[in-house]
Amino acid sequence: MQQRRSATAAQMMVSNNLAKQIRGKPLKDLHAVIALCLQRNPGWVKASKQALVKVTYDGPTKISDMAIVQRKAFGLAQLNQFRQAADAIQGLANAEKNAKMQGWLKQQLAEYLHRFDKPQAQEILLSAAALNRCLTKPLGGITYTKLGVSTISQALRAETHFGTKFKNVNEIVIWLHGLIGDLNFYEDDAERFEKAMALLGLAVGLETQRPEGELGKGPDDLWVLGSLRFLIIECKNGATTPFIAKKDADQLAGSVNWFRGSYDQSCQATPVMVHPSLVFHQTASPMADVRIIDGECLAKIRAELLSYASAIGALNALPKADLLQSFLAQSGFTREKFVPNFTKTPKRS
Repeated sequence: MQQRRSATAAQMMVSNNLAKQIRGKPLKDLHAVIALCLQRNPGWVKASKQALVKVTYDGPTKISDMAIVQRKAFGLAQLNQFRQAADAIQGLANAEKNAKMQGWLKQQLAEYLHRFDKPQAQEILLSAAALNRCLTKPLGGITYTKLGVSTISQALRAETHFGTKFKNVNEIVIWLHGLIGDLNFYEDDAERFEKAMALLGLAVGLETQRPEGELGKGPDDLWVLGSLRFLIIECKNGATTPFIAKKDADQLAGSVNWFRGSYDQSCQATPVMVHPSLVFHQTASPMADVRIIDGECLAKIRAELLSYASAIGALNALPKADLLQSFLAQSGFTREKFVPNFTKTPKRS
């Protein structure tokens, strides 16, 4: 593990030095640099190898304590000693402080428990899913946790997200550029795009969820704009038809009905569909207040997200709420401006 960290640190240093050279330059310059890597330019390969040649290690390779216990539990399970395997993972789960990691460990615990106590395994799996929504769902489903409880400002939420997730400005800029790449119309890659939409909301300081992916029902993405206002988002990034089909309109209507059943009447929601087309098919029955993020809108989101990344990249330290509020306003990502700036009224064929 030590060797891997040292080699990764050396490669990150090369990347950080390169990031400093292209900071503030147009996107085409970034594309040229990316091409050097993807096309294995001899100069780029030589620079990467030279960085690794200089790496030194501070001692023998160290395997994490967690990995040792997990391997022990696996070995016990191979001998049909599932209770002992469960006890080993239980200790790891109890000691883990990170909620998502603890949920992952609890899922492993449930797998061992299932061999001798199925009801208890389902209870543990329910607890795991509450900590980490990306895990296997229990047979009885999980309780939906509503959004919109927090009242902190959009800028402060963005500051907290960046401060928790990243160590420096360069990491934020690299992450935002990756997000820009994911916000494109890709066929057969719904997961990638739906996740990117959720991350876009987090990047600009909004609460987000992916109810359909996490619960198996509801919209692809749900955003909280604040003041009990929400965006119900259905992503049809892989659509290839020149119109929005009836089934897509019906799916968005179903997500609106789910929202009305999950939230009380004081909450207002705007239905949004991400689709290459702005035109509903003549057989479709779109809701009167539906908004569309078409190709032009999505391109505008990418362009403004690039400006947002550039503004953050020009800083010498992790961004604070006052600066982020200014950056959000300049890019049009404030909760008041997002819908008018980045969505359109649909048309009928």
